[in-house]
Amino acid sequence: MEEEHEVLPDSPPLLTPNLNLAHDLENQGQYSKAISMYEKILTQENNPNILSSDLHIPLFRLGKLYRKACQYHKALECFHKILDMKILNPEEQKIQLLLSIAETETQLARYEEASKRLDLCKQIIESSEKALPKEEATFWKYTAIFWQQKGQDYKALEAIQKALDVQTAVYPNENELELAETYLILGNIHLALSKPIPAFDYLQKALDIIKFNKNGQDHPDMTAIYNSMGVYNRILNRYPEAQRAYEKSLEISFEFYGRNHVEVAKSYIGIGFIHQINGELEKALQSFETSLEIFKNVFGTDHPLLGYALNYIGSFYCEKGDFKKAKGYFREAYVLKDKYYDEEHPEIAVAHRKQAELLENEEKYQEALGYYQKALDIYLKLYGEEHSSVAATYCDLGIVYQTIENYEEALKNHQKALQLTIQLYGEDHPSIASDYLNLGVTSGLKGDSRAEIEYYKKSLKMRKKALGKDHIELATPYNNLGIVYKEIGMYQKAIRKLEKGLNIRLRVYGEEHPLIANSLASLGNVYKRQKRYLEAIKYHAKSLKLRQKFFGRTHSRIAASCESIASVYDLLRDHKSARSWYLKSWQIKRVNLGKENPETNDVVEDIQSIEVDLMLFEHNKARKVY
Repeated sequence: MEEEHEVLPDSPPLLTPNLNLAHDLENQGQYSKAISMYEKILTQENNPNILSSDLHIPLFRLGKLYRKACQYHKALECFHKILDMKILNPEEQKIQLLLSIAETETQLARYEEASKRLDLCKQIIESSEKALPKEEATFWKYTAIFWQQKGQDYKALEAIQKALDVQTAVYPNENELELAETYLILGNIHLALSKPIPAFDYLQKALDIIKFNKNGQDHPDMTAIYNSMGVYNRILNRYPEAQRAYEKSLEISFEFYGRNHVEVAKSYIGIGFIHQINGELEKALQSFETSLEIFKNVFGTDHPLLGYALNYIGSFYCEKGDFKKAKGYFREAYVLKDKYYDEEHPEIAVAHRKQAELLENEEKYQEALGYYQKALDIYLKLYGEEHSSVAATYCDLGIVYQTIENYEEALKNHQKALQLTIQLYGEDHPSIASDYLNLGVTSGLKGDSRAEIEYYKKSLKMRKKALGKDHIELATPYNNLGIVYKEIGMYQKAIRKLEKGLNIRLRVYGEEHPLIANSLASLGNVYKRQKRYLEAIKYHAKSLKLRQKFFGRTHSRIAASCESIASVYDLLRDHKSARSWYLKSWQIKRVNLGKENPETNDVVEDIQSIEVDLMLFEHNKARKVY
């Protein structure tokens, strides 16, 4: 977006007409045409009337346009050709070129080289005998971009504030185009720091400046702003507004850049996220895969931004229940991030959380806790307590503590998550619905049914208001309400809630998904309580078949299904069938938990009780015969 201060020497008269035409195209946002024009100018390098040194201006402008078009290697080639000419005598020229190289290297994740260039520019600026305010502002702006990519958002904030301070003194006009990129960077940093309100103000300022300077017409420099506005609306769970912002960015990008551009890839990520939230999973996957393809076209296969898309694809497969595929994508993303980022980068924290998610599904809960704690430690060091990622990780920890029946720790973590979310976004933010849901689960596990129902109702009400009455996010509170109503003997109410949740899930996921299995099992449990035993067996058998497809035959959920079926057969006094199903559960638990585990012993006791019943049955049968 930058409109850097032009200080390079005047161009030779022979090139001036074409240069002016190319520059006009550039100002209109017609970057592809401008690039073609500059490339045409540079074909005159063999013209005897033009010195090779005369080509530095088209080379520099072409390099800047290549950078805007995400053709970073071509941009570096142009900049290095100018360096090789050794004609840049004024300090301003050298700083300007070095900063352009540093920013391009930053985009290519060549952080060590970029850092050296920035340090050199700082030395030149500080040792200069004259003030260089425009160069200083650009230096601080590119330093902010560097720290942002390194995951050091507070350092980035300090740098961009210095850039704005210098620019405010240099440019008295508040609509100076040079300020637009600075406001965009400020907006992005505040988004990263979970401060959406000031972020939006900065983004709107950036957009207003470009509209003012470009007479309200669409311009390619708007693409990044609209993408960031999409992120802003996502943070506030305003999904229709987010989708419109991403689609606007995409529309402008296609008009001015074409398909292979970083902002296009980011738009597809955002649109894919909205599809996933809305339960449109295949559309989501298509968007994520398109984003990954574009990142590869721009950077090749070795760049950390690929990890961004890979994580989303991995999360898609997690939601689909295909954890083996998810693991492959998460692993690929981690390898790229680990190569380029420091240990205390927020993207490394994301990688830890993804690993923990997989470990949860493999029932390795202590290891999962370890990875979640690693992620939390990184977030706390980078941001302190007041950050959405800290709240999300407290939520993750709470869910694992729930699973391992450490309810006090679960409750403590969920309450922390709720308090932080309210502190960050206020009491009406839809994310609070998830915190209420988790607090409801923990309250129920602690035996407080009244609190459990109240939390679920709050969660359901908030999600209906934010997302509509048939959104996939409503399925879980419906399901959980059904379970608690079953526990307190309100069976018809339980069935109605469970069927609502099941129907929503069927509409979104189809008939084959792990959550469909959960809904079927919950209905089976209600039918068991109602003594509708054959229906109970039918639903538990369907649930078991789905769970075997997604989790294999040795997962704890398979054992749970086997026990549920066994308990119904026991009530039907079909003791042989009951014993068979209990044995299947025992075999799984013996391997997974060990012979001495209390859960394994509980199944042994069930089997022993069944065997006593079988002996009595055979004894009574024998007495009747004789």
